[in-house]
Parts: sequence; C-alpha cells; structure tokens
Amino acid sequence: MPRSTSNDVPNSPPKSLEKDLSTLKSNWTTLYKQTLPSLARSKAPSQPHWPVHLDHCFARIILDAVIGNSTSSNTTGAIPSPWTERIASPAIQHMTAQQLQDCITLGEAIADGKSNLAELDQQSLTVRGKSKAQSQNQKRKTAPQSSSSSSTPPSSKKQKPPPKPKTQPDIRTALGLPTPSPLHNQPCPTPPHRPPQSPKPSPPKSASPPP
Repeated sequence: MPRSTSNDVPNSPPKSLEKDLSTLKSNWTTLYKQTLPSLARSKAPSQPHWPVHLDHCFARIILDAVIGNSTSSNTTGAIPSPWTERIASPAIQHMTAQQLQDCITLGEAIADGKSNLAELDQQSLTVRGKSKAQSQNQKRKTAPQSSSSSSTPPSSKKQKPPPKPKTQPDIRTALGLPTPSPLHNQPCPTPPHRPPQSPKPSPPKSASPPP
C-alpha cells in the first residue's frame, strides 16, 4: 500500500486528559532531538532522502510548518513566515498544548514516511528566503577564484647595493678628548745622518830629564 506524501499538517487527535503540558514538551523534545536525528543518521527507508540530520534542523522544519504555516497547501489563510515571527524563542516555553501536539503529530508522520521531509525542508527554506537554488548561487559567488597572477612570471627583484663599510670613530672622540690637530698626525722627522768622528790623537808624553 503506497504511503501518502502529502505535506499537509496532519490533524491532531483529540487531546487526552492525562496528557498535560509537561508530557507534551517531553515528547516533543525527544522526537526532534533523538528520534528523527537517529533515523536520518541511519538513513531509514521511511524517507527517500534525508536532507537534514541535526536536531535544530528538524525543529525548524516542523515549527515553520505548524506555527509559521510554511506548507504550500495550508488552508488557514495565514501568510507563511518563519516560526520566530509568530512566537518568542525558545519555542517550547511559548507553545500552547495544541501547537505541541501538532508538532508531535507532524514529526511522527515524518518518521513514518507519511510526510515528505525534503519538501517540508524546501518550503521552510523558501519562507526564510534561503532556497537551495539561492544557497548554491551564493556558494558559487563566494567560491575563491583561481588567481591569474600564477601564470605571470614573478618580477625580478632589485639587487640592493652592498653596504658601505662603517668607519670606526676615533678613540679620542669617543672618550670626549679634543681631536688632535693635523700636525700631531704627521710622522716625526728623521734626524740627519752624521758620519762618526775619529778620536783626536793624544800628544806624546815628554821624557823625564836624566839624573
């Protein structure tokens, strides 16, 4: 027997008197945080394609359908919009018992394959202005383009001239002493060469007279 793929929000069964608000909140939290992500990760055959697998994505899709009326076949006459424009966040703290029950009913229909998750996801994205076609175009625009400069040869770098040798400061200047005059830097004059003089002969001694 073929499964229905209608994306109308299923009519919720009459609320049981035993189900209070806290029980509905617990069931809704378990459904979108555990049950549906687990089915998506295991690629359960109930859906031909699981476009999402994170819990907040399932919450977005279901809340947009139930509270934001994102389903195209919704006959309530309300303008489709994201659920955040209808109730405050967090949703679970501001949903009525009927809204919680409707979300649970739609989530179970997704798990059983009675509602098409891919179509519901597309309707939710369209309401938010984030359709898949727009997302793909945005990715193409933001994709890094190949740089054309890679084909051009690198410009030759200018060679820097060799550094000039540093002159060492004069030690007198470094010590704060007066700079010597140019005359001080002149070499000492060499004394003239004089030939050695021969010693003068001493006069002969006179002989003593005879006795």
